[in-house]
Amino acid sequence: MSEQIDWSKAPEGYPLWLEDLNKEVIDQSGWHCDDGDRYSDVSGRFWLKSSSASYCVHERQTTPPWSGEGLPPVGVVCEAAIPHTSGPNNERSFIWIEGSVIAYYEIKGKTYAWFSEDHGFYPPAVLQFRPIRTPEQIAADKRKIEALKMFNIYCEKTNSSGANMDGFLELYDLGFRKP
Repeated sequence: MSEQIDWSKAPEGYPLWLEDLNKEVIDQSGWHCDDGDRYSDVSGRFWLKSSSASYCVHERQTTPPWSGEGLPPVGVVCEAAIPHTSGPNNERSFIWIEGSVIAYYEIKGKTYAWFSEDHGFYPPAVLQFRPIRTPEQIAADKRKIEALKMFNIYCEKTNSSGANMDGFLELYDLGFRKP
């Protein structure tokens, strides 16, 4: 039953769905809140907790928030650095992919994670995680990457490495872009 509950329709303050198991007369399933010795619905009707044989309580399973410190809890949506090989020399690097941690296990004192995203699972080689980035963080990263490209071209063309990166960030902000 809990797979069929549309949790987005839960009224504020009513985080429980009580399923009436005795639906012969009238189905009294609905949204409820915990009121100590009873579960109350939005109309004020209630089920006593002592009569739990006639109903089933469904509670939304939530994943605790993750600050980005330490390992993310199982089930949390985050980004993981997935090992990636590319280029003519098969250079090893990482790409960041959005998904969720589905399990952890330990080998010789080192913790590894199984990571899942829309297209499949990644083996337990994932060791780096970060929270989902905001649009502002993505834009700031793009700004730095583009300014760094301009900086590298300048250093290559002028045979100079003493340039200041701040100037290239300012040029980017003014609308200048790498050709």
